[in-house]
Amino acid sequence: MKTPAKVNFYLEVTGIQPNGYHTIRTLFLPLKNLVDTVDIETKNHPGITMDCNKPESELSAGPENLCIRAASSFSTHFNISPCWHIHLQKAIPLTAGLGGGSSDAAAVFRILAKRYHLEEHPDLPVIAAKLGADIPFFLQDKPAVGTGIGDILTPLSPAVAPLDLLVINPLFPLPVQWVYKHAYRPGTPAIPDFNQLLKIWGTATPRALASFMWNDLEACVFDKFPILPIIKQRLLDFGALNVLLSGSGPTLFALCDHNSQELAQKLAAEFGNSIKLFCCQA
Repeated sequence: MKTPAKVNFYLEVTGIQPNGYHTIRTLFLPLKNLVDTVDIETKNHPGITMDCNKPESELSAGPENLCIRAASSFSTHFNISPCWHIHLQKAIPLTAGLGGGSSDAAAVFRILAKRYHLEEHPDLPVIAAKLGADIPFFLQDKPAVGTGIGDILTPLSPAVAPLDLLVINPLFPLPVQWVYKHAYRPGTPAIPDFNQLLKIWGTATPRALASFMWNDLEACVFDKFPILPIIKQRLLDFGALNVLLSGSGPTLFALCDHNSQELAQKLAAEFGNSIKLFCCQA
């Protein structure tokens, strides 16, 4: 299964629960051409094993990996004895605010659910959410509004035309927990009207949608890594409609006016090998 990355076109932190999880209101967008590949084969002996194209120093293929945890959770919940080997081919950057690990785990759930004829089982989103707040979103493949901790989903139609995005990964990781702990909302500009964004989503042009892009986590990440607002400003100078931190970062994405390839070339000329660029559609 090809399993996509995501960006958050809008992300508002709405509160914090007693268990420490933050509640949010967000608009998730899957990225059609930035994907990992997950394959599961049946073994001749019991257990769950895994291999990955990333070195162990970057991404463990042991029991703590989300793919193995997803397979184990599926096995336990549905009382199925596992004899599975997971192959994971990573292309989505790690710890980047793009949901790669959650997407991979969701692919494990989807592959196993199909194999055991459980695709429509109502427990799938429940056991997925216990592993990660973003995982339920990746159980489907369309834009969605996420509330709660991001696990309560309302599917949306795609935008009126595919959105042309340039994704910019600065090649360093950023732990989610740090970002939420230090998040704050600056006094200006005013936060866009989320309900108005939803009203125009299916009909508005990318230029009209650009003014509704928002992320409550951006300010603290920009404070910690001053290179990010510099990159953002250069993209705006080059003609991006708007630029936003994706999720908890540090990845940025630019909404483009059908010119993501041109912007990618200009940005690469200035920042070279310090960033990785992906031209995507959403």
